[in-house]
Amino acid sequence: MQVTTRKVLECLFDEFYKRWWAGQQVGIGEDLPGVEKELRGESKSKPRFRIPAADNGVDIFFDNQELFLRYAGMPTPTQRHFLIAIRQAMKVEGVERIEIRIPWSTNGFKKLEVCAPSMGPDGSLDFELLK
Repeated sequence: MQVTTRKVLECLFDEFYKRWWAGQQVGIGEDLPGVEKELRGESKSKPRFRIPAADNGVDIFFDNQELFLRYAGMPTPTQRHFLIAIRQAMKVEGVERIEIRIPWSTNGFKKLEVCAPSMGPDGSLDFELLK
């Protein structure tokens, strides 16, 4: 591990883990072999695409990489307002699921399903493209 003349820390991952990460209270699978396995793409656990919500920080999940990338490409204020509108609609209408017909291409549409699976609309949200 060394700091270069350009003020860049250069190190091997195991050095980084042992010095900066391992001292924290780590979760299940966060030991050095588990994290290395995740980074190599060898994990048996393949969670859906996940990003922290722009409005309250809980995780939101996407079943589809293209949908995830399009959402992530929105400016953060746009993401925040979209999520606020979804959560408000769920609360006012008393539902845990919304289906919205969204523009998907220049002349095509797809149906987006948003679910609040736990903790109601203030918790995590699942986004899924319906067939």
